[in-house]
Amino acid sequence: MVDPGTMWQSFQKLAALPDNTLVYPGHDYTVENYEFALQFEPELRAALKMLDAEAVQVFAELRRRKDVF
Repeated sequence: MVDPGTMWQSFQKLAALPDNTLVYPGHDYTVENYEFALQFEPELRAALKMLDAEAVQVFAELRRRKDVF
């Protein structure tokens, strides 16, 4: 398991890419991650904003919740 700080840095690199960049997830649990996010935010746009955590501590807490989802 990758620690939250390393994952956070990776997400920051993705967030810095140009807006027209397409990202294709390569893991089979992507749908499950969206389902988890939708438990907190019923609309996709809001869920995507939630996944863009603003601090590593927030990201770590969301990851902890996902681990027990």
